Amino acid sequence: MKGLNHNTFPGFVVGLGLVIYLVLIVLSIFYFKERIGTLDNAFQTFLLITENNITIMADRWPAVIIRIVPWILTTIGAPLIIIMIGFSISYILFQLTIFLLLAITLREPVLAVLQILVLLLACSDGFYWCNSEQIQGISIVILSFGFLRQSDLKINFKNIILMVFLFFALLYYHPILVFPIGYLFCYSTIEKLKPDLRMLGFALVFVIAWYIKNQFFSNWYDIMKSDEFADNLELYVFNFWTLESISQFFGETWTKYHFIIPGGIVCIFVQLAQKKFLSALYTLFIASLYFFIVIIATPTIEYSFYTESNFYILILFFYYPILKHLNDHTLNSSTFKITVTAILLISIGRIISYSGNYQKRLDWISSTMEENQCNKIIVTEDLLDHEIRFQIWSLPYESLILGHQKGMNKSIHPLVNSFEDDYNENLFVTSFKTHEPGEINSAYFQFPEGPYCTLGENR
Repeated sequence: MKGLNHNTFPGFVVGLGLVIYLVLIVLSIFYFKERIGTLDNAFQTFLLITENNITIMADRWPAVIIRIVPWILTTIGAPLIIIMIGFSISYILFQLTIFLLLAITLREPVLAVLQILVLLLACSDGFYWCNSEQIQGISIVILSFGFLRQSDLKINFKNIILMVFLFFALLYYHPILVFPIGYLFCYSTIEKLKPDLRMLGFALVFVIAWYIKNQFFSNWYDIMKSDEFADNLELYVFNFWTLESISQFFGETWTKYHFIIPGGIVCIFVQLAQKKFLSALYTLFIASLYFFIVIIATPTIEYSFYTESNFYILILFFYYPILKHLNDHTLNSSTFKITVTAILLISIGRIISYSGNYQKRLDWISSTMEENQCNKIIVTEDLLDHEIRFQIWSLPYESLILGHQKGMNKSIHPLVNSFEDDYNENLFVTSFKTHEPGEINSAYFQFPEGPYCTLGENR
């Protein structure tokens, strides 16, 4: 990178990264119930235990790496609490590994800092709803970029295999990753007005493969999302600024996203000050296009935690040009160290402050099971506290896990019309399927006995 010696190995970057990741590991242990006992991770934990294998969701096979540790712990019969803690830590260990590869193996301290900033600067709910493949995929984008940046990169069998693996991992992590890939791998060409054939070649081949995959080999989930986007685009393209998600984003600017807009302003200022006018225009165009697409894709404000991960990529767009122009002296300056440390500590404080939303969910599940005499409780959305962020499809798994920890052989179930005739005492009903007693791993969960009753019916 400009002004930065490729062999630079600033101890501050490595030290700061190790401290930040140590803090994140401690938080992932302290908040393991909030992270793993709720929503998608509760579902994954249930599948690991009851099926004793790792289920690939929506063809996103690279994401299974996070579940290897909890799967091993399940296989050896570890207690549920250890499985959940291992699951929670795995997310951090994955990101830590990417950081160490960037900082130590590839000697790319600026990209290592970028990875931490992308991971934390727009993160609040994302620390708890941490299963998004997008979050993992962004780090792989940065790692792939750093790998291809190596001036001494040799075309040999080992490097070809590694690059092919990273290529297909990115292709299957998440469709939205085409944006950070397109931005990063084309940036040097835009900035220098000189083709960087290695980067452009990767970006071009990736975009072609991405198009082919999404046109001819897409999975049911991506097809559903693509259809939703097409419908939303037709409905909202001319009244974009009136959408609820626009109001939500700007309303949360000072509570969740306070580093995005200032970062964008500083980014453009840095580029203009360096007379990188085309780069500034390029950044504005890509960031605006991306923002438009993610807002159209999620026009309502039903689940703020779900849309948050979409904005991590804006951090990459805005902070990469800033970091790119650092030289050795700036990277080791007191101003840089204080600034980076401060914004990361603020981000960690923000993450801690959002834990209450998920604790409230666990408290509601616990109190609901305690206050109802029957063991299998049916709930409908109109009976729920809407101040708590609910996706009620995951309640059976969350309640079974929490009930095990509290010694309560109970569960909570959403009312699913297609399974309406299956709510009998011999079946465990979820939003996706029904389970017989023998399908529930009795080494961890006891099948709740007795008939179903509606919430509040038998207190």
